[in-house]
Amino acid sequence: MNGSEPAETTGRALRVPFRLRACTHVPRPDRLSLLVIAVFALVVGGFELVKAAVPSPVDAPAPSLCLLKNTTGVPCPTCGSTRAVKAVSRGAIGEAFGHNPLVFSFGLGLGAALALRLVTGHVLQPAFSIVGWISIAAVLLSAFLLNWWWVLRADGIFVWP
Repeated sequence: MNGSEPAETTGRALRVPFRLRACTHVPRPDRLSLLVIAVFALVVGGFELVKAAVPSPVDAPAPSLCLLKNTTGVPCPTCGSTRAVKAVSRGAIGEAFGHNPLVFSFGLGLGAALALRLVTGHVLQPAFSIVGWISIAAVLLSAFLLNWWWVLRADGIFVWP
């Protein structure tokens, strides 16, 4: 080696876990996905219609959509997501994060992916090995459990620091 040649790397080359893939059209969702979205929209919309139709005192808290909280009194990991979405729509970003950090972070990631798609016409395509997918699953499970701890702590059920 005379010094002008590039140094040889030992081991494998650095691999980026995502590739940008050109997308010329938005793929049409399958029927099951459309059915799930429609049922969810009908349930939430029906709940909102009933809530709007039934008069309640000003100081009374709004009824909860959470089945787990309504039956056991313990909030689920997604409790606070409706309040977080409402806070974002008002522009209160810190308040939205305080209601449910995981839903807020997921919304930011989804918004970034949508912006990438709309601005550049590309989508992110994951290219992980099986170890990479296991690592991603472990990180997501940890984020899920930390978020549940946050929600329990905010509700006053779990008071450990």
